[in-house]
Amino acid sequence: MQAQSVEWHHADSSLPLIHRLARVRHSLSHDDISRLAAAAHGFVGADLAALCNEAAMAALRRVIAAGPDALGREEGLVVGLGDFQVAETRVKPSALREVAVEVPQVRAS
Repeated sequence: MQAQSVEWHHADSSLPLIHRLARVRHSLSHDDISRLAAAAHGFVGADLAALCNEAAMAALRRVIAAGPDALGREEGLVVGLGDFQVAETRVKPSALREVAVEVPQVRAS
């Protein structure tokens, strides 16, 4: 399986995610990529790079856990949607880290 070509037809703030994925062997469909990009609210370019790197590390951990023969198979080290779901639990958006929410103490009389 070769890396899939990714085409993005509209301007999107998550375009760095798409460019990063173009360099990685993955099994994501265009819809999967669209969902990942839509869920990337608050992610800056460095966060998206970290997300892709963490997904690649999750794929590597998965392959290592599968045993020594897993790297030799054609589907060996390919980043999948499950790897991105693992990465999303470890990488948080930095643009939303400094948001403070104040809840006023209002009482009904």
